[in-house]
Amino acid sequence: MVRVGFIGVGGMGRYQASAFAKVSGCVVAAGSDVSPESRAEFAKAFPEAKVFESHAELMRSGVDAVVLATPTGYHAQLSSQ
Repeated sequence: MVRVGFIGVGGMGRYQASAFAKVSGCVVAAGSDVSPESRAEFAKAFPEAKVFESHAELMRSGVDAVVLATPTGYHAQLSSQ
């Protein structure tokens, strides 16, 4: 089972998490976002997933893979930490 975390759980992040949730062998394990509203919506959609304010916390949570569902301009910064 691959535990997937999502950095950025606004509309696009939740859409991608929904797609991953349908894949055999994947589990939506965690999500992070700076927006409290986005975190709340993600938690409602994926109640078994851990939810973090900080992407750094998500990275330390033990997920096996990460999806960056943030604006492209943030990808380099988020992936290098």
